[in-house]
Amino acid sequence: NGFYEGELISFAGVALIPRFLWPDKPIIAVGTWFAAQIGGAVEIDGKYNNSINMTIPGHLYLDFGYWGVIIGCFFVGLILQQFWYSANFYNNVFNYTGTMMGGFLMLSTLAGIGADLQIVITILGFYMVLVVFNFVVKP
Repeated sequence: NGFYEGELISFAGVALIPRFLWPDKPIIAVGTWFAAQIGGAVEIDGKYNNSINMTIPGHLYLDFGYWGVIIGCFFVGLILQQFWYSANFYNNVFNYTGTMMGGFLMLSTLAGIGADLQIVITILGFYMVLVVFNFVVKP
């Protein structure tokens, strides 16, 4: 179908809006869309029976081509690096939220960060929860 010119990554603009603020928010199901496009899912009663996540480079390639893979993977690496540095879990034994963030990043990496770009939104959401928690519960 050619490149999608950023259409597949457009979910990032609305992904962090909670459903209690926007009850009719569309379902973000990029893996289901991908499975349907490659013939790996069957539609039953308006829903698909399968979801196949693309890798981050695959997602970037479908959206922007080879340059999207090169530039996008660089930026995803920078984003993950900043999350890792912001955790700062190794400097203080009482940094519980930083330890949780560092553990979440390590677990995501060891379990396979092969999910599509939605993993960056998930990590950002987890980070925001920990920032709010750290602000509310001060040591």
